[in-house]
Amino acid sequence: MQEENALNFDTVNDVAVATFTGNWIGAIGNHADLQRLTDQLTTAGQNKGVAKLLIDMNTVKMLSSMAIGMLIKVKRDTEAAKKEMVLCSVQPELRRIFRAANLEKLFSFQDDRETALRAFDA
Repeated sequence: MQEENALNFDTVNDVAVATFTGNWIGAIGNHADLQRLTDQLTTAGQNKGVAKLLIDMNTVKMLSSMAIGMLIKVKRDTEAAKKEMVLCSVQPELRRIFRAANLEKLFSFQDDRETALRAFDA
């Protein structure tokens, strides 16, 4: 069963943490939902009070190609704002998709939220 795409936001020091609450990102034909998520993530990444964006994908089980495009756009927008973006808690099946699409070089990955936050401080 698909859950509605939603994001929860938190700030830890100078890191904006966006956590997906649904298990499917990019349901076919749901362009408005993807645009809303893109806008929310871009806004969080460009917030003047933060220097980094952490996207926690712990609940995400499926990711459409459009959703991957959304993450690429957010990554580029975040970098254009001279900020860093990291994905964490990405399921092994999804990591294989990133690897097969040769996107592991584009994105930074951490195993979990705590590790990612520590890596930002290093």
